[in-house]
Amino acid sequence: MDFDLAPPIGVGPLRIGMTRQSANTALDSLRDLSAVSESDRPGQHIFLPVD
Repeated sequence: MDFDLAPPIGVGPLRIGMTRQSANTALDSLRDLSAVSESDRPGQHIFLPVD
């Protein structure tokens, strides 16, 4: 999969400054949501709030 890097805008469907929900939607558009991958294991990704 190739992504177009567009500084300072973003990369592929991801845009700098977009909300987490928008980013998740953009990332979901890049894969088949019905297929489970190794990276979909519970606890694989941990998000920490930014102070």
